[in-house]
Amino acid sequence: MLSDLEKKKAFDEFYERTHTVSYRFLRAIRFLENDIQEVLSRSYEIAWKRFDEYIALVENQYWFYGILRNQSNYYKSVLSKKDQRTEALEIEAADYDTPETDFLKKEDRNDFYAVIVSLPANYREVVLLRLQSYSYKEISKLLDISESAAESRMRRALVKLEEPFTDFLKRRNG
Repeated sequence: MLSDLEKKKAFDEFYERTHTVSYRFLRAIRFLENDIQEVLSRSYEIAWKRFDEYIALVENQYWFYGILRNQSNYYKSVLSKKDQRTEALEIEAADYDTPETDFLKKEDRNDFYAVIVSLPANYREVVLLRLQSYSYKEISKLLDISESAAESRMRRALVKLEEPFTDFLKRRNG
């Protein structure tokens, strides 16, 4: 059993290891900055309350991501009462850090992401994580699904996106 000081130190180390990738995960599934901070805050609050469980686990590498995913799903259900599409399109150009999106004009970028936002949530998560350069193995661990399920969702998403992206490219180049 750890003393309170040792537990606090272990939690601080845990926080340092998980914060950046947790933040990137929430950005990848298109949470806005204020929402990210709220979800992270609530997730770490829950993690602190259950930290003895984390310490007791032998295989605890992905323990926190279950909490994070549950909190993000809960928060999305709260946001579903609002117009999520509008919120997703309000993301500023500075938030895009991939070379492919840098050359897109702001209107084109909004159209591009509007097509992705139109996907069902489970497909959209995989597509957005792939756009952030996550491997299928990493995606499967973050979303708590099998690697083949992640690949399958990506294939199905691409089939669903084929026509909208063709139309998007015609409008953009036309």
